[in-house]
Amino acid sequence: MNLLVVGNGFDLAHGLPTRYSDFLEFLTLCIIEWHDWRKNRVWQGEYNPWENDARILYDLARKVKSNQKVVEIFEANKADIEQAFGKDGKLSNFNDNTWVRYCLYVYAYKQSFTKEFNWIDIETEILRFIRYIESQKYTGTQVSYLSMSLPYYEHLDNYTTIQFDVRSIVKKMSHSNTPEELLKRKIFENLFCELEQFSESLKLYFLFVRKTFCENPKTIFKINTDGCDSVSIDSILSFNYTDTVQRYYASAANVNYINGNLDDEKIILGVENPSLDKINDFCNDSVNLFFKNVQRILYNYGYVYSTWLYENANSPDRTVLFNGDVINGVNVYIIGHSLAISDKYILTDIIMNADRVNIYYYNEQDKQDKITNLYRLLGDEVFSNHVNHSKVKPSISFLNQAELMISY
Repeated sequence: MNLLVVGNGFDLAHGLPTRYSDFLEFLTLCIIEWHDWRKNRVWQGEYNPWENDARILYDLARKVKSNQKVVEIFEANKADIEQAFGKDGKLSNFNDNTWVRYCLYVYAYKQSFTKEFNWIDIETEILRFIRYIESQKYTGTQVSYLSMSLPYYEHLDNYTTIQFDVRSIVKKMSHSNTPEELLKRKIFENLFCELEQFSESLKLYFLFVRKTFCENPKTIFKINTDGCDSVSIDSILSFNYTDTVQRYYASAANVNYINGNLDDEKIILGVENPSLDKINDFCNDSVNLFFKNVQRILYNYGYVYSTWLYENANSPDRTVLFNGDVINGVNVYIIGHSLAISDKYILTDIIMNADRVNIYYYNEQDKQDKITNLYRLLGDEVFSNHVNHSKVKPSISFLNQAELMISY
């Protein structure tokens, strides 16, 4: 069986603006368009959570104008965007969403280092923030704000304090001496509700990406083509929300969208449990809802890829030769996935049940990043025994994706 695994780099190779930073710049345009932040209000007479932080939006607004594809999406879909994010839209309160504000802060902070630092790993930031919340001490209903210090994004010798208002949560407590764990659980429940709204905003952005840029699919990889050096794929595991791989390489019928796709009611946005060998990595059980594997069960998503993988890995007809060829084995091709630790469980499951693993990189920096990430995933012994060794199972190789491209 030939299994193709794709991550966001696969969409980027097809020219789609699907970075998390693209999404945050899109939200910046929405805030500026419909929220009168310059006059310290959202809607007239209403509270503006950006009252003291308009400078962040101002600087991000200057940058986003240079992101032509995001601007094109915004202008081409303005009526639909206003229907969702405008005053009467179902996502109108995203302006005060904790995750929107926090991620925009962090993105602006990263931008302060260099204007070429144009990415943000939202999943890493989610983990960082919930770890912070979990580590705090709460004293009943006296809590009014959660405060998190970050170096000020433009003057790195100073610090700014991000405040998250939890007074509305505290007011729901019926007793003046609410137990700390109960208050913390309520805070996490509120944060998870906001995360679901944040993921809904992300899904809507990707729908606009698909509508604007995916009308004329163009095949760029030698996958399921008629060429003699083409790779014939039996099944696909996609970590993406978009259906790019299915639209462009339609001859591969079996696609498992492990994080959901744009036609599903919900998409998965969360973190991997950083300590997979124990379920109590955090003290508070409410944190478990932020784990991607828990959300997959919560939203009724299955691990279809595991059926394909185990059936072929344990096939009695499986014959494997390590003299340069693999016959009736499990061959895995990974394109556009960073091999980040946030997908450790699934990636190690696939890699260690394969016979051959081909990991594609697009430049030397990407190759270095993937090698170091794989080292973190597998550990020293497994990494050393399996990378670039043709006579062991799994045999893992790093290849330039230009070799798999029709034109470059």
